[in-house]
Amino acid sequence: MRVIDNLSRIEARITARCPTANQEGWDDVTVLLQRAEKVDARAELLNHRVGHEVVISGPADLWGVAGPGDEVHGHVSVAGPGRVLAAPQAAGAQGEFTIVHSDVGPNRPSRPAK
Repeated sequence: MRVIDNLSRIEARITARCPTANQEGWDDVTVLLQRAEKVDARAELLNHRVGHEVVISGPADLWGVAGPGDEVHGHVSVAGPGRVLAAPQAAGAQGEFTIVHSDVGPNRPSRPAK
C-alpha cells in the first residue's frame, strides 16, 4: 500500500482517550473533527470527515493531561486506512500542537502540549 504525502491542520474536540494497542507509550485519542485544512502543497485527506469521529494516535506525553471535552489544534497525517497520526513537528508546518482544556483547574492546567 502506498500512502501519499499529506498533512492537515485540524481543530477537534476529544471524546475519548485510551492506550494504543501494541504501541507502548502511545495513546489513541478519539476526536469529533470540527475543521480540517490543507497545509502547503500536500494532500488534505480529512476534510470529508468533518463532523465525524476520527482516532488520532500519538505519543502519550504529547497529549499531556488531555481528556474528553478538551480541544485539539494541530497537524495530523493519514498514515493508512483508519490510521491518523499526530504530526506536531511536520516539516514546513507552522504553529504548535496544542490542547485547550475545557475545565481549567489545578488538575487540568491550560498549556500547549509538548
